[in-house]
Amino acid sequence: MSKNYFHTYYKIMKHIHIIGIGGISLSGLAHILNKIGYIVSGSDITKSNITEELENSGIKVFYQHDAKNVFGA
Repeated sequence: MSKNYFHTYYKIMKHIHIIGIGGISLSGLAHILNKIGYIVSGSDITKSNITEELENSGIKVFYQHDAKNVFGA
């Protein structure tokens, strides 16, 4: 008697949002997670050289009032 085996391959979407992403340690974590395949976004109070660098690497950063809409966006 033969058995049928069905294999389902899927990729689990990994998204992480970092609050206070403009700090040195959290921005470093964001870069690492981004490089290993996570979809990374973050929020911070103001734009800085660090957050600008994160945005240039493809990470979406929300500022001040925009940050309250992160999970609805």
